Amino acid sequence: MTTQTYGILLMVTLGIISIYLIVKYMKNILPYKKYVDLFFLLYAIESMVRHYWWWYERGQPFRFIPFQICYLTMYIYMYFYFSKDRRMLPFLHIMGFLGFGALISPGITFEFTNVWSYVFMLDHIVIAVMPFYVIAANKYYPKFGAIKTNLYLLIPLFVISIPLSNWTGENFFFLISNPITNDILSPWFVMIIQLFFIVIFGILATYIGQYINRELKQDQN
Repeated sequence: MTTQTYGILLMVTLGIISIYLIVKYMKNILPYKKYVDLFFLLYAIESMVRHYWWWYERGQPFRFIPFQICYLTMYIYMYFYFSKDRRMLPFLHIMGFLGFGALISPGITFEFTNVWSYVFMLDHIVIAVMPFYVIAANKYYPKFGAIKTNLYLLIPLFVISIPLSNWTGENFFFLISNPITNDILSPWFVMIIQLFFIVIFGILATYIGQYINRELKQDQN
């Protein structure tokens, strides 16, 4: 196996272990909810400041546009933290769950000797853990209909991002080139593929979320 394959296996394994631990010990975590909420907020702010600094140093101002699932998730969480708007919970649940997709198919070349490979891994494990924490901490019961909200948002963003990527020279939502299809397929076809898998991830995330919700209620009883 290649280094990249070992890296993906490591990221996915640690992601699954992290999700298992946060679900298993959720009862012990909930008394410290305000501190965990604050951790996610500070991590989101730190992550975005770090990325914005990189892009500023590299002269890539168009990357300030948050046209990636992980960046959108961070912004939505920051808004939710201050607003407590429960309408954001479906976004955090489904879009956070999509962060796990970046561990399966990372947009970087993983190198065991490169510290930024581990930073990437940590960023996306935090995003992948977030939806499961959100379910339990906010007593949110996921419904599959929530995926429609994400699709209604993502479809126009995807459509806009293709000409915007061509104009700016960026690669928003990895539609122009991505780790799986590279530049073999048309960006429009890649968009359809991504939307299809978002629906699949949405169904999976919904049923896993409902299972976790039921298990937590049983434990409380």
